[in-house]
Amino acid sequence: MLQGVSAADLGGHSPVDASEIDIAPVVRGGETVLVVEDEASLRRLAERVLGGLGYRALVVGSGDEALDVAAKMASRPICF
Repeated sequence: MLQGVSAADLGGHSPVDASEIDIAPVVRGGETVLVVEDEASLRRLAERVLGGLGYRALVVGSGDEALDVAAKMASRPICF
């Protein structure tokens, strides 16, 4: 239990010591991911996050662009 934290502080839930939590290993990519997002800032964010995890991000701004990219990359694995 965490010192100084009560169930009342957590809305009735019991506090948990972080050392008791089984955390899965961080996923690292290698695959190519096609990201379709019309908002430029979200495209940049997705590309940065996915790239940081080891994925190759193909980022486009519309469904039409995504279909064009997918048609050209048909021989390579792409996750939608």
